[in-house]
Amino acid sequence: MSLTTVHLRDEACALALDSSFLSRETRAAIQRAPENPSILHVRDVVCTEADAKDLATFFGSLADAGEVLGLPVAAVCAEAEDAARHAML
Repeated sequence: MSLTTVHLRDEACALALDSSFLSRETRAAIQRAPENPSILHVRDVVCTEADAKDLATFFGSLADAGEVLGLPVAAVCAEAEDAARHAML
């Protein structure tokens, strides 16, 4: 099983943990993610490729909905989607 690291802002982590749309494994990866020692308010989520895909799909959907509705979380979600997709490369 290959692992990857997704760098997520604390705000994105909070949104993900408040959701029931992510798998239990993905939520567990976020819960155990340490703070990034170099970047404030960012957590290093070590997860499987499947979890990263789960995160990309989740945040992509939230970003799209947030943009349509004009919600300020749209930018955070779009950034989180990009981070998850980048981690899968």
